[in-house]
Amino acid sequence: MTVRATQAPAYWGESFSLTADDREFLLNLFVEDEQPRSTDELARALIRYRVEREEAALRRKQQSQGALYQPKRSFSVGEQVVFPALDFAVGQVRSVRPGHNPDYQPFKVIEVELEDGGRREFAAEFIDAHRLNEDAAILSPDEVVVSPDELYRQTAAVFVPHLRSLLQASPDFVWLAGKWFPRGLIADVNVGQLNIAEAILDMNGGGPLPTEALLPEIGLPREINPNLQVFSLNYALYSDERFDEVGPAGEVLWYLVRLEPANVITPPDRLKYTPGNYRRDLLSPDLLRIEQSIDDEWSQLPAVD
Repeated sequence: MTVRATQAPAYWGESFSLTADDREFLLNLFVEDEQPRSTDELARALIRYRVEREEAALRRKQQSQGALYQPKRSFSVGEQVVFPALDFAVGQVRSVRPGHNPDYQPFKVIEVELEDGGRREFAAEFIDAHRLNEDAAILSPDEVVVSPDELYRQTAAVFVPHLRSLLQASPDFVWLAGKWFPRGLIADVNVGQLNIAEAILDMNGGGPLPTEALLPEIGLPREINPNLQVFSLNYALYSDERFDEVGPAGEVLWYLVRLEPANVITPPDRLKYTPGNYRRDLLSPDLLRIEQSIDDEWSQLPAVD
């Protein structure tokens, strides 16, 4: 049986790390459409990428021993063939003859000498429906392989927060308002444009105003994706001490710090948070799912998108 590391839930646990190939894949994902993405979206994409990459590696390994057998393929005398359905046994084609069965379209029959010396016949150039003609089944004819979408459902409670921590530790990505984007692809917002944002807020009593209300006067290049314009301006405002993001969860609203009420700048004692000392690695997936569903602002887990 073919061993697939990605099929084990533990593969997507705390030991998972981002490789250079993973970073390049994620970067290309952002370059394609310039769309900021949530941690959940990146987790789904990364799981699919790793599963497909593993499948391709297994295919190359098996093909190095010979052509993988599928009934739809044609074979020639002397060719080495690998049979996934026979526990990846290797054989050599000894003869090829026409097949005869009125229920099917014309096909060929190959006689193959297997490694153990035995000889068996197999269909070739068989274009009718057959499970082994499906590429998804060729490497695992008798094995149940969990799909990337199902793997995500099984591992999301652990993998999504772990991936978020890996991205936070990376200098390549920026997280704002529940979305990620590569730092090097963020549009430039200069000091003059930030001054315009300050003036707009000032004329509106300090705020609050959404980012979209500031953009028309900022003048970012029109060819930049609108979602990336919002993300880039948010990033610039977050980095400037004159501006404070005051929106509720899921909504970005900006206010001028110098015009904020005193009770906003200094919250009352009852709202101050004192973190407790406990081991998060002892929390089960069920407990992590409950924590994520509560969506508390002090939780280390990302909000459910």
